[in-house]
Amino acid sequence: METKIEFAHDFRSKTSKLEKEIRSLLKQNTNQADKNSSSLLVKNVPTREIEKKVDSLRQVLKKQYSNCLLLEPAYASKKKIDEKLWTTCFYKHIGEQRGIIQHLSHKLNQEILAEIECKPNEITKNSSNNRNSKRTRRVLSKVCGNFLNFLDRSGNFYESLAKKLDNKISTA
Repeated sequence: METKIEFAHDFRSKTSKLEKEIRSLLKQNTNQADKNSSSLLVKNVPTREIEKKVDSLRQVLKKQYSNCLLLEPAYASKKKIDEKLWTTCFYKHIGEQRGIIQHLSHKLNQEILAEIECKPNEITKNSSNNRNSKRTRRVLSKVCGNFLNFLDRSGNFYESLAKKLDNKISTA
């Protein structure tokens, strides 16, 4: 059985490493998006591969934080682990997703306006704008769907954590 000091050191080491990996992947993605600025990649929109890796790391990090809350509540309270859990695994991601959705919504609005303002003799340009807006709609729809899924999973996670904490308190 590890001591509280060993637990704290091991916990800080693991969570710090996971947080750095997440930041590194997202920074790597931003650099990739900058290189591909002509595509629909938007700065801070993770590629599918990076999104899966980051999600996997967030899952491990959530497990670490929730274990700390359940196993060492005094340490967790002192170190504000609940705030770190919220900020690192949920709040930042929610902010990123809101920014992406806002950017894509603005882009879609501009494309739709371009379609509306297009003169009849500019048929080719109009069909190009139409293709762009359809593509942006698909991307926006997918991003919104993924975001709603994330919010649903987040609610389930906190509901489960609350039950575990309640059980721990009632059996203490």
